[in-house]
Amino acid sequence: MMRINLLAQSVGSESQPEIVQSPAEFQARVFGMAIGAVVITLSAAWWLLGRYQAKLDSQRAAERAEAQRLAGIAAENKRHAAELQEIDRRIAAVQSLENDRRGPVVFLVSLQEAVNRAPALNLLTVGPRDGRLSLNGAASSVTAVADLVSALQSSTGYQDVPLREYHEDDDKGGRVRFKFSLDFRFEPPASEVAADLPAGAAKPAGAPLVARPQPVAEKRHG
Repeated sequence: MMRINLLAQSVGSESQPEIVQSPAEFQARVFGMAIGAVVITLSAAWWLLGRYQAKLDSQRAAERAEAQRLAGIAAENKRHAAELQEIDRRIAAVQSLENDRRGPVVFLVSLQEAVNRAPALNLLTVGPRDGRLSLNGAASSVTAVADLVSALQSSTGYQDVPLREYHEDDDKGGRVRFKFSLDFRFEPPASEVAADLPAGAAKPAGAPLVARPQPVAEKRHG
């Protein structure tokens, strides 16, 4: 004969009552979960943003350090460039002094040679004028003046030698004299100037010579 324990079933069903949530409780739980997800998302985004900002700050610091290093290099290069310019200026000054010292010597020697080729002629003054060299003198004939102009034109270093003027001017002794004026440019040959320089000195290129006024000894022929 089969027995059924209905009492046990009744007791079990009473020990596990069914839990039923209201719609309000369900909505509150969903809302809380959504709020938690938002908070977690914002926290992660804030953390990532902080790391990115830290990376940017590190890059900016490195760039500032590099800029300072390059500024130091630029300042050093500028200082070196200024030193080189000062050295070049001093070298140019030394070469200019050498030219001033050697150039007139070469000029006076060549001028004496040209005068020796023109007889019966006196040089009165030689000096700079308007960037050229001006020469004034007196001769006993027009031929002597022409001989001087020809001698200068055929001498090395003399350029553009025009006879500006000449006129007759009798001296106190009654002798006929022709006073004249001419000008020219003189470029001493570099080889002649450099030949007088000490060993090891730079050889300056030939440059137009504008000599300071120099007294010229009177040269008489005949």
